Amino acid sequence: MSTRTATLTEEEIASILQTFRYDRESGEIIRIAAADPQHQWLVGKPCGCKANGGYILMLHRGKSYLAHRVAFLLETGEWPKGIVDHINRVKSDNRWCNLRLCDHSQSSQNVAVAKNNKSGARGVRYCNKRRRWIAMIAHRGEKHWLGSFKGLADAVKARSDASECLHKEFAGELVKFTEAK
Repeated sequence: MSTRTATLTEEEIASILQTFRYDRESGEIIRIAAADPQHQWLVGKPCGCKANGGYILMLHRGKSYLAHRVAFLLETGEWPKGIVDHINRVKSDNRWCNLRLCDHSQSSQNVAVAKNNKSGARGVRYCNKRRRWIAMIAHRGEKHWLGSFKGLADAVKARSDASECLHKEFAGELVKFTEAK
């Protein structure tokens, strides 16, 4: 069973709009109608369960849907054409204030610093040969050299400034720790 991320038919959209309502404050999707009398007990209850890598997955008419995409449909009346990103990176937090539409490039910026990152900052590494910190950034598939720096703080600042400029609100988490090493 695959989750529904492709475009839905008008019939599927109408069915979802008639069957569920979205609570934008809690992020829950509540069933407001049952397809048949034996499922009437589900009316008024939140839908979905945590699955699929932490996302909330819900079923409707034998098909599975990612709840954050259904939330977007219920809030806007349109099935999302791009990626619905969780701003705080909590995949089960479907509150409207935490969801935004974006493309793949923007979504890929909203990731945590890798656990094996030794500098503590995305896009910053130490070059033993030069004995300097190197800062780089990727934007729309293109890598940009930001320079080499004697100190880690200067490299992190250059990377942070570039991220703010290029990625704006999609800059995401740059530094793993509260203080640079």
